[in-house]
Parts: sequence; C-alpha cells; structure tokens
Amino acid sequence: MHHHRDPMTRKRASTKQQYLRIRKYRDKAGKVQGRMWYGSVPIPRSLRAQFGDVRLVRSLKTDSLEEVNEAKWPVIAELKARISAARRVAAGLPPSLLDEAKRLRAALLSVEPGDDDALLLAVESRLESIALRHGESQAVEVAQLAHGAKTLEEAATSWIAASDRETTRGSRRSVVDVLAATMKRR
Repeated sequence: MHHHRDPMTRKRASTKQQYLRIRKYRDKAGKVQGRMWYGSVPIPRSLRAQFGDVRLVRSLKTDSLEEVNEAKWPVIAELKARISAARRVAAGLPPSLLDEAKRLRAALLSVEPGDDDALLLAVESRLESIALRHGESQAVEVAQLAHGAKTLEEAATSWIAASDRETTRGSRRSVVDVLAATMKRR
C-alpha cells in the first residue's frame, strides 16, 4: 500500500486518512449539527481529465466509526474498480468490449472448477469472434480481463471483507500490505 506524505509534517498518512473523509454539517451560527463519513480514492493524474476531479468520493451513509470500518473496504474497492475500468478504456479498449470482458469474467467466476468445460469452450469461441471482428490485440485484451479471474487487489479486498471480526480484517489487511510491499521490491 502506498502511504502519502504530508509535505508540512513529513509524516505518512494512515490508510484511514487516505481513504476516509468526514464532513461536518454546521448551522448558520457555525455549530456542528452532524457529520457524515465518505470513502475517497485519489484519481491518477493521467485520468483526472476523464473524471473531471482529483478524487472519487462516495458517502458511507453513516456518522458511526464502527459502521465505517464495516462499510469502507467494499466502497473503496468499487471506487478503485471504476478507476481501473477508466484506465482500460483510456488504453484503447472500447466500452462495448470492456462490458463483454466483464460479462465473460462474471460467468467464469460464477462456475465451480470442474464444471467449467462447456463455459470455457463458449468463452474461447466468443474470443475468436472478437478477434475476427475487432482484431487479435483487442481479443487478447478481453481474454486477459476475462481470464484474469481477479486482480490481486480485488481478491485481497474480498478476503478481507469476508471476516466477521474487525480484528481479523485488520490482521488480513496487514498481511496484504506486507505482500504488496514484497511484490513491489521484485
């Protein structure tokens, strides 16, 4: 995981600071009337023009820190998935083929191993028709997205969220952070 540095204090921002924002609502006199937590993900500079902003933000619809800790990771994963999809579109994969890749991927993820022979043949046939119609490079891109099963980030987010206990989720996040740091050094 990347930790952003605050240029004023030269300290690393925590993951909580990176991905969570709180807005306080004040009355006309300036007294705080309520607050709401938001999931927030920075948009890479290369995609900011496409989104028209520097961050993707989505309300977690709560002011409870306990509820935020339950709800934040799926929201963050969704926001990151939107950025990943925009990155693929920016790389040249038309939206129709991106949608096709998502459908194929969902189908491949929904079938049990061992029961997937017919589906794999259907996916292969579909990829061949994409190659004929759109070119081999486009078909390869669709195949990589469809057969990529899950990105490491998506798999890690699902694994973390699968636990009922916050302490277990925290431990799992630590394991994922160590793995990510190890992979970056290679």
